Amino acid sequence: MALTFAAKHTYLRRDGDVMILRPRGNLVGSEESDELDRLFDELRQDGVRNVVLNLAAVGLVNSLAMSRLVRSHLKLTQLGGQVALCELDRRVHDMFVITKLTRIMRVFSSEDAAVLGLTVGSV
Repeated sequence: MALTFAAKHTYLRRDGDVMILRPRGNLVGSEESDELDRLFDELRQDGVRNVVLNLAAVGLVNSLAMSRLVRSHLKLTQLGGQVALCELDRRVHDMFVITKLTRIMRVFSSEDAAVLGLTVGSV
């Protein structure tokens, strides 16, 4: 059974062992970025190891927000977890490709594919 709840700028849903985060707004080091950073820390402390970050409602990600995502990704991978990205806007996707972050974080076209990818990848 999936568990769903919302923070101010981010919807969260649990699907088995995977937590899905759906931030909305621009991730540019603002309140939305701060909230996402805090949520990653709280989830990690609660034992969550696999996170899907659905960026469908995010139109812009700057370098500060990307560095925070990389830090969250590294903290989870050190604990045996993974972060997957999905449903990226073309501009956001291009930013991840240009910065070569797609080499360390898997990108999926849909949320379902990302959840499946993390579930299969963690077995």
